[in-house]
Amino acid sequence: MAQVTDQVLQYLNEHSKVDTLQLARSLNVDHQKVIGAVKSLQSLGDIIEADQNARTKIELTAEGKSFVENGSHEAIVFAAVPTGVGGITQPDLMKATGGAGKIGMSKAIQNGWIQIVKMEGVSKVIRNCETIEDNVQAKLKEIAQGNAETLDTATLADLKKRKLLIQTPVIFYNISRGKGFTVQIVKLETELTPEMLASGEWKQKKFKPYNFQALGAPLNSGHLHPLLKVRSEFRSILLEMGFSEMPTNRFVESSFWNFDALYVPQKHPARDAQDTFFMSQPEKCNSVPKEFMERVKAAHTGTDFETLGYGPGWKVEESYKNCMRTHTTAVSARMLHAIGSKGEFKPAKLFSIDRVYRNETLDATHLAEFHQVEGVVADYNLNLGNLIAIMKEFFSRLGISKLRFKPAYNPYTEPSMEVFSYHEGLKKWVEVGNSGMFRPEMLLPMGIPKDVRVIAWGLSLERPTMIRYGIDNIRDLVGPRVDLQMVYNNPICRLDKNFEIGSDGSYLDNPLMKSPKRERAVQQQTSASSKSRNRRRKKKSSAANKEQEGALPQQTPSNKATNNVLSSSNPSETQPQKDNDKPQKKKSNEKQDKKKVGNEANSKAPDKKGGEVKLTPNQVESGAGSSQAVRPSSQPMTTATANPLPSPTTPGASSASTQTSTTTKSSKKKKKSKPSQQKETQG
Repeated sequence: MAQVTDQVLQYLNEHSKVDTLQLARSLNVDHQKVIGAVKSLQSLGDIIEADQNARTKIELTAEGKSFVENGSHEAIVFAAVPTGVGGITQPDLMKATGGAGKIGMSKAIQNGWIQIVKMEGVSKVIRNCETIEDNVQAKLKEIAQGNAETLDTATLADLKKRKLLIQTPVIFYNISRGKGFTVQIVKLETELTPEMLASGEWKQKKFKPYNFQALGAPLNSGHLHPLLKVRSEFRSILLEMGFSEMPTNRFVESSFWNFDALYVPQKHPARDAQDTFFMSQPEKCNSVPKEFMERVKAAHTGTDFETLGYGPGWKVEESYKNCMRTHTTAVSARMLHAIGSKGEFKPAKLFSIDRVYRNETLDATHLAEFHQVEGVVADYNLNLGNLIAIMKEFFSRLGISKLRFKPAYNPYTEPSMEVFSYHEGLKKWVEVGNSGMFRPEMLLPMGIPKDVRVIAWGLSLERPTMIRYGIDNIRDLVGPRVDLQMVYNNPICRLDKNFEIGSDGSYLDNPLMKSPKRERAVQQQTSASSKSRNRRRKKKSSAANKEQEGALPQQTPSNKATNNVLSSSNPSETQPQKDNDKPQKKKSNEKQDKKKVGNEANSKAPDKKGGEVKLTPNQVESGAGSSQAVRPSSQPMTTATANPLPSPTTPGASSASTQTSTTTKSSKKKKKSKPSQQKETQG
C-alpha cells in the first residue's frame, strides 16, 4: 500500500489533477488499491483533495471477447458461404459454423449479406455481396480499448441485449493537490507526551486533529428484557394514577391465601393438580391466622355472614397445602386482610406486577410461568361505573381506546366482566383483561366494613409485550429459544400515555405534559363527554316525544326495556313521557313502585338464597348494572349509578330509593299538569 501511495503522490506532482480510473490504468494497478491509497492520504490532512463521483463501467463478456478475436457470428456465417452461384445447403452451413450458425445466419440475412434460394428443389444459401464490414467486432474493439464513450446509447443497448457487454456502476475520485501537498509523508502525532513538552519538540511536530464526532467503543453492559421494559412502563402508569405497589415476594403460597381467603371452594377444578403446581417439599405451610381461618371457614360453610356458602365439607388440611401461586390476587388478599385488621378503614389503591404459575399446556400463546398485572381499589359505595371508568383511564394510557365489557364468572368476584379491545391489525375484538367486584363473602371475614366495595382488574404482561414488539410466539419471548440479539436491539417501551385535549375533543400527543396537567385534562374530557352524552339523550327524548305527538306510534317491548334501563340507571336525567302514552306510563310507574318496595325489602331482609340478575349491554357500558345485580351476600346491595359517588355517610340503597320515589312523583305531577294537551292529541 505504501508503494501505491508514493506512486499516487509522484503522479500528482507531475500532473496536478487526475481521476482514479485513469490513474489505475496509467500505473497498471488495480483500481481498488488506488482507492485505498487515496483514503489513506485523506486521513493525513490536506495533502490531497478528493471528490467522489460515480460512472458506469462497460466491460466485455466472455462472448464479447471472442467476437473481438474471431469476429461476430454473422461474419463467421458469411465467411462459410462459398463465392459463386452454387452456394451451400443450409444443413452443411449449420454444420460448418457450429454454435454461431443459427444466430449468425439470421443476423446475416437481416444485414442483407446472404439469402436463401431454391435450386433444383434444394434450399441453398448464397452471398449477396463479395465483401462485408464487421461493425460489431469494430465496436467491441473500441470498448476493449477503453473508448466506450465514443459509442451512442442505442449501440450499447443493442450490444447489451446480445449479452456481449455488461454495465456496472463504479465509484471513483477526482483527486488534485491540496494546500499541504508534499511528496514526503510525515506521520502525524497522536499523543502529546511529557517529553515533548519538556524539550519543546512539540513545536516542530504535526498533530492529528481530534475527531469529536467519532463514536467510542461500545461497552459490554447488560440489557433490559422486553418484558422488563413493558413492566417498567406499566408501573409508571399505575404510580401516576395514584396506586401504591404491593409486596409480591411470595412465589410459594399456602392454599389458604391462594384459594380459601378468596372464597374459592375447596372442590373447585382450579385446585386440581392438573391446573396448579403443588409443592412436594415442604408440602404444608407452617402457620395460618387462626381467627381469620375460622371466619373464612364460616363463610365457606354458610354458618355466618348470612350466606349459604358451599355447604359442609371444608377441610383444614386443604388450606395448609403449599402451591406455586396461580395469581397475584393472593397478595391482594393479604393486603385487604391487613387493611381490615387495623380497625379504622382507609380507602386504598393498590397494584402488583409479578410472576404466577399454572399447569398449562405449552403452545404459542401459553406458558407455565407468566406475569400478571393487577389493580385493586377499596372505597365506600364503589360500583361497576367506577370500575369501568378506572379501566378506561388505565387502558387509554396504554394506547388502547376502544373497549368493550362482557359479563363473566369468577369465584371471588360478582359481578365480573371480561375486557375486550379492538385490535387494528387483526381487525377484530380480542380479550385484554378480566375484572370484577370482590364478593362480600370474601371481604367480610377480612374485617372490611359492609359499606365498602372493592373493585379489581387484571391482565397479563406477556400479551401486550408481544404486540408491542411484534412477537408471534411467546416462546421467542421467554425461555431457551430467546434470541439475545433481539434483547440487545429492541428499543425502550414508550406507550401512547401522554396526551393533550385538542379543540375537537380528541387527544393530542404531548410528551412534555406533566401529570397534574394530564389529570386536569382527563377530568375536563370526562366532564365534556358526560355533558355531550346528556345532550344527546335529551335530543333523542325530545325527538321521540314529537314523533309520538304526531303519529302515536305503538311502543315496542324493546323500547320499554330500554326506557326502563335508562330510568333505573340515571333517574335524574330521564325525560318524562308525553301524556298520550298514559296506559304505558301507568305500567312503568307500577314497575318503579315494585322496584322501590323490593329495594326496601332487600335493605331489611337480605335474600339468603342469593340471586343474579343478568345485565343488559347498556347497563354494563354505563356502569349502571351495579344497581341491578343481586349478589349472594350478607349485606344489602348498594344501589348506585354512574353518577358521582354519594358521600360515605349516605347509604347507597336509601339514596337510590329516594331517587326512584322522586321520579315517580314527578311523573305523576306531569300527568296532572297537561290535561289539555292530552285531549288535543286524542282529538
